[in-house]
Amino acid sequence: MPLSSPSRWPVLVEKARKQAERTRLDLQAALSRLASLQDNVARIRSLITEYQGRDQASDGQSRTMRERLNTRAFIAQLQSACSKLESEEQKIGAVVEQVRLRLQRDEQEVLKMEKLAENALRALRAEENLREQKGYDELALLRRHWANDPAA
Repeated sequence: MPLSSPSRWPVLVEKARKQAERTRLDLQAALSRLASLQDNVARIRSLITEYQGRDQASDGQSRTMRERLNTRAFIAQLQSACSKLESEEQKIGAVVEQVRLRLQRDEQEVLKMEKLAENALRALRAEENLREQKGYDELALLRRHWANDPAA
């Protein structure tokens, strides 16, 4: 069966559509992960700001050296965690862009397959129309031959 056979094109179009849908789901998952990371970074930043404010406000109060060191160590841990999350956020941002580009390519492939399927169907219809017209022409010639033939 040749590749231009119209029975193959719906299968290829459906395959391209399924691939585009899988890529769309991948993009949604990556965007969801990115949003989650952004929320976590925002939460940690607010904690850092809150504890830095507490630390500065309590400098005038009598606090033990241990309490101050513990607060500052906790702030440092929060900053470290925030830095790691920001790094991960950048990586996921790059993944999102890659998946977006892949989705664009997949959607272009769907359009290409649909166009090829349309062209194959159009060519098949044109071929059928030619065969039908040839049959009509042969029938007309036969009728004319019979009409002109005195022996018929």
